[in-house]
Amino acid sequence: MAIQVDNPINILSQDAAREFLASTSPDKMYHFFLKGTQLFQLREDLEVVRQAITRSEASISRKKEVLPEMKAEKKRWEDHYQDMSQARDISTRMEQLSCQMAWAMVKEAESEVHTIDEGIDVFQKKMSKIDQKVDAEKEAIDAINQEAEELNNQAQGQLAQLEPLKDERRGPMEQLESTKATLRSFKQTENEINAEARNTRERIESLKRDITVERDRLVDKDSAGRERLRETIQDLEAEVADQEAEISNLQEQQKTLEDRSLELRDSEKQLKQDVEKGRRQVERVKTGLQELTQQTSDQMSAFGRGVKDALMTIKKTQWSGMEPIGPIGKFIKLRDPKWSQVIETILNKPLNSFLVETHADRTKLDAIFRRCGCQSQIVVCKTELFDYSQGEPDKDYLTVLRALHISNEIVKRQLINLNRIEQIILVEQRSVGDKIMSSNNGGFPQNVSACYSVDGYSLGARGGGLSTQAIFLVRPSSRLGEDISQAIAREKQQLIEQNQKLKEAQKALNGMTQEVEALLGEHKRSGIAERKCRERINKANSEIQQARERLQSDEPAKIAALESELDSFSEQLESIQTQFRDHNAQQQAKESELRQIESDIALVDQKMAAIRDRADKVRRAADNKTSQCQTHSTNIDYWNTKRSTLEEKMSALQAKKMDAEARVSEVESEAR
Repeated sequence: MAIQVDNPINILSQDAAREFLASTSPDKMYHFFLKGTQLFQLREDLEVVRQAITRSEASISRKKEVLPEMKAEKKRWEDHYQDMSQARDISTRMEQLSCQMAWAMVKEAESEVHTIDEGIDVFQKKMSKIDQKVDAEKEAIDAINQEAEELNNQAQGQLAQLEPLKDERRGPMEQLESTKATLRSFKQTENEINAEARNTRERIESLKRDITVERDRLVDKDSAGRERLRETIQDLEAEVADQEAEISNLQEQQKTLEDRSLELRDSEKQLKQDVEKGRRQVERVKTGLQELTQQTSDQMSAFGRGVKDALMTIKKTQWSGMEPIGPIGKFIKLRDPKWSQVIETILNKPLNSFLVETHADRTKLDAIFRRCGCQSQIVVCKTELFDYSQGEPDKDYLTVLRALHISNEIVKRQLINLNRIEQIILVEQRSVGDKIMSSNNGGFPQNVSACYSVDGYSLGARGGGLSTQAIFLVRPSSRLGEDISQAIAREKQQLIEQNQKLKEAQKALNGMTQEVEALLGEHKRSGIAERKCRERINKANSEIQQARERLQSDEPAKIAALESELDSFSEQLESIQTQFRDHNAQQQAKESELRQIESDIALVDQKMAAIRDRADKVRRAADNKTSQCQTHSTNIDYWNTKRSTLEEKMSALQAKKMDAEARVSEVESEAR
């Protein structure tokens, strides 16, 4: 019937209930009742408890018997435990003190390391300050060297102007030496002529006195034949006088020709210099044209050798600051091509420069330049974009900054810092520039530091000297972003013009040479005519001599001999006088030529002296800059020496720190 006795609730169907009631006895029902109410279970549990109590009482009785012994044993173990606890506490205290001592040693060692670190930090800060001072000194040296280099270049440009003047001076100097040698010879000849003339005059006077004495003793009765002879002698003497006058005219003509020849030779010399200058200019233009042609295939070649390779290496290199910017000219474009050459001259070397942000990058870039053979300047700069508008002049002035389009603001600020391009003004006419530079009560306008003309002149320089000075213009290139084809076309046109000027100068020189040769021919013909006149004079003198001899043949022999000797000395004196006149005329011509040559040389020397004075002034300024570099170099040596001393001390501290750290590790290991 599936009756569960342990389950207090059983639901039976009617049939099952009738069957259960019919087949169950009272005992069985009671048995079911006991189980159903769990009385049976309680009875069994009580029996188990009773048995447990009996066993516990028996166990307690047994344990009460051994309790005194257990209490004594407990007391003994409690005493032993107390002794052991005290020993354990002492051991623990000892261990704690040992650990404290070990960690105290670790702390002491660490404190020593910390003290050493502080000392090292102090040295490092000092070394950092020294490095900053050394960098500042190096920056000052770089700036001074740049200024000195610019001054030296300016001096070289001034001295370069001496070369054509030296060539111009060389010819007159050679003529001067030759003329002086000729004049010395003339002086010696003059002394000899004067001595000979003096002796001849003394002899003539003596002979005249002797003849007078002799004639006083004679009575001379003239006859018709002797009169005719005297008339013949007078006619011949008149002819001689006419020929001498003709010779004098010829000599005047020759002197005029010689003066004109000197003038033509001076002009010829100037034309030769112009031709030589034209040839040099043609060669210079050809060289510039070749460089421009080369730049069509390699634009970076305009900025110097090795720049292209350096740029490729820069792209592949890691930098502590910004990547180097350069060459500077790559970021500059002209607004008007007519200012190309003068602006390129003003900014010349800075156009090839590179900008870096740190000194470490400068050292790295310098190593790259040495490998690539690049000689561009390296400038350490700050990237601060400051406001420069307050330093600009009036808007009516065209400055170098306003004539350029600069695509990189850092490049623009550096050009403002280094070259003051916002204060350099440009003018087309020199007269306009002179007026501008003296418009502020005789001084420069506000915020104007220099002025340049389009044809290459510096106007109103503050440094003194001439207010207008020619500058040495650099060869044109494509560094300022000018269209290379236009530059080449302009150079070709300039080459054509220079060749045309050279041809014109050569033509003028050839014409001048022909004119000089014509004058020399005329001078030669005049000399031939003079010689013919002298031949006629000699012939007339010979006939006079013969007539006098016939006159003397009728006179006493002594008088005739004296007169013959007198005539001989008179002819000799006349010849000496003629020779002296010719000699004097030639000497005067040479002296005039000498004065002209000395005047030309003095003029050239004056120009050269002015150029040298300007160059010396610039060089002295460069030398002053160099002496300033020496002071900065001495400071660098001082700081480097101090830094070396600090490095030695820091090395000693670092070695001491390593020992201290090793001791810390050892003590810490022992402490653990």
